[in-house]
Amino acid sequence: MLTPDAAMALTRCRACMLQASEERGAELADELALLNDELTRVRAVAARATVREIAGGGKDDGVVPVKMHLEEASAPAEDTLSCLTQLPPTGPHPQGVLGCLGGS
Repeated sequence: MLTPDAAMALTRCRACMLQASEERGAELADELALLNDELTRVRAVAARATVREIAGGGKDDGVVPVKMHLEEASAPAEDTLSCLTQLPPTGPHPQGVLGCLGGS
C-alpha cells in the first residue's frame, strides 16, 4: 500500500508524463504537417517536370523521348490483341481466347 505522499508523487509523475506525451504528440503533428507540405511541393515539381519532358520530347543524347516510347510500346500491344481476336475458339475456351481473358 502506498503512503499518501507516495501516491501524490505518483499522481504528479503521471501528470508530467501525460503532459510530455501531449507535447511530443503536438511536435509530431507539426512535423507531419511540414512533411505533407513538402510532399505536395515535390509532387507538383515532379508533375511539371513530367509535362515538360513529354512536351519537349527529351533532349538527352541516347535517351528515347517519352512520347515516342509510348507510341512504340502501344503498337506491339495492338498487334497482340489483333492476333488474339483472330484465334479460333478451340479447347476449353469455347468463347475464344479473348473471351477467356475478359475481352470482347
